[in-house]
Amino acid sequence: MKRNSKDIPSAIVIGWLLTFGQASAQTNCIDACNCALQSSSATCETDYQTCLAQAGGDPDREAECATQRTACSTASDDAFVFCASRCPASESCTVECNIPHGVALTRCNDQYVACGTSEACRAAFDACVAEADAQQHACLLARCVRPPSCSCAAIPCISIAVPPPQQVCPEAAVTVTGTVTNCGSVAANIGIYIDGQLVASHSDVPPGAEVVGSREIVPLCAPVSRYDVKAVASTTCPDGVTTEVRGFVNCACSDDCLTGIAAPNSLWPPNGAFVPVSVFALNAGGRPVSVSLTNVTSDEPNSGHGGCVDAVLSPTELPELRARRSATGGGRVYRFSFVDLLYGCPGEVSVCVPSTPDKPCIDDGQLFDPRVCVGSATTGGDLAPAVTVRPVIGSGIEIVVSEAMGKRIGIEVFDARGRRIARLEPRVADGAGVILWNGRSADGQPVAAGVYLVRTTVDGTAHTAKTVLVR
Repeated sequence: MKRNSKDIPSAIVIGWLLTFGQASAQTNCIDACNCALQSSSATCETDYQTCLAQAGGDPDREAECATQRTACSTASDDAFVFCASRCPASESCTVECNIPHGVALTRCNDQYVACGTSEACRAAFDACVAEADAQQHACLLARCVRPPSCSCAAIPCISIAVPPPQQVCPEAAVTVTGTVTNCGSVAANIGIYIDGQLVASHSDVPPGAEVVGSREIVPLCAPVSRYDVKAVASTTCPDGVTTEVRGFVNCACSDDCLTGIAAPNSLWPPNGAFVPVSVFALNAGGRPVSVSLTNVTSDEPNSGHGGCVDAVLSPTELPELRARRSATGGGRVYRFSFVDLLYGCPGEVSVCVPSTPDKPCIDDGQLFDPRVCVGSATTGGDLAPAVTVRPVIGSGIEIVVSEAMGKRIGIEVFDARGRRIARLEPRVADGAGVILWNGRSADGQPVAAGVYLVRTTVDGTAHTAKTVLVR
């Protein structure tokens, strides 16, 4: 019963209470208010238990559930007071609370008139009214709340069966269905809502019966998407008493939402050179989407000839794959894993190094990490390496380029997370070039000891090796 202190009447009287005495008798008015309060309190508790179940033991979410239950109970009490204060004056509990309240408001008004029209007077009046309202509120709750005479079985009971997580694709239509059971002992009228829209209305649903409501929606389906399913049930004892329950349908990306495209998707000739590869993806509707590469694997181990690793992923540049495969077998298959940056859906795409130009690759199982060194980077063979990388304790990392004279050389150093730390463009006068990276970043700051990738480009051919910086 809030009042605006800027619009204060000159007198407050309690004659409005007497009009209730002239109203027709409504002997069940307080019973109706009590039954509504009991139903609302039951809904608060049901919502609280549902909230706890969805919290999954998270203390912060459980605290939020408790706060919501307190707010729900407070709102139920306020609704009861509003209901009871309007019952006929013949019902003793409302008379015993409303008449003193009217007298208190008259006193507040008299004090305000005597005080004047200053801000202090208005503040005192507001405080007086607030105290009177609180006293009436407490009085009605204490005197009028009692076990309702209407049957508790008449308060509707319903439950929602929450379906398992739906695996769908973003921007593709999906049907969300809510199944509601009347778990009470009397018939109920049940309405089903999905994401705020009424999708089904069922009348006189018998006890134990199930009803359903469905709606086709176009979901976003990020990894944490979910869709609200709400059911509201009402009975005729007393009029207006309802029960409401909610469930949630989780939505996740299915495995076939994205189609990967690699360019080039075949590396030939298998000369051991690193080849930049672009990775693209199309969603289920054929629209291009932006992706982020998360991993690369291979069905063949690294041989170690001509370089230490066979694949490089960089957060700022195109990934590179070495055009290499075993001399026997069905060719080498590299596989990129990626995620859609908008929705988080996963996808994969393969790149083939065939055994012959016109023969498809056979995937023997993605068991190997082509970014990890296997064998020595200085092993001899048909593809003898032109670059050797080795740590120099206390000084940094030494890169030796054989027959470096007259060649264009570029060196990049990456940390274990793929971030470029330093770039060198040395000039080699003659013979084998020996270049030292001093273990400092591009801005001259010393970097931590640990594992680093060194990519050396000689006349456009890249050689990548993993090494260790030792302080």
